[in-house]
Amino acid sequence: MNIKLFGMKGSRDAHEIRDFLKRSTVAFAYCEVTENDSADTHIPARFRHHDLPVCIMSDGEVLKRPNLQQIAERLDRITKPKYAE
Repeated sequence: MNIKLFGMKGSRDAHEIRDFLKRSTVAFAYCEVTENDSADTHIPARFRHHDLPVCIMSDGEVLKRPNLQQIAERLDRITKPKYAE
């Protein structure tokens, strides 16, 4: 699975996502966006800086400002317990 990740320079959230993807050995491309970049310079026109970080999954699904659980679920890295407590 190849993911495109767009994040603001210095973003803790983008760093956490990058670290998670690296540790999970998931192929991804990262594009760092600075505050001085115009919205159409690096990120697709349909996104704005307040949407970042943005993950575009290999099937085209877009996750705006996702948390690690959302990404893990999308990558099938989290399974539901087989038995109830």
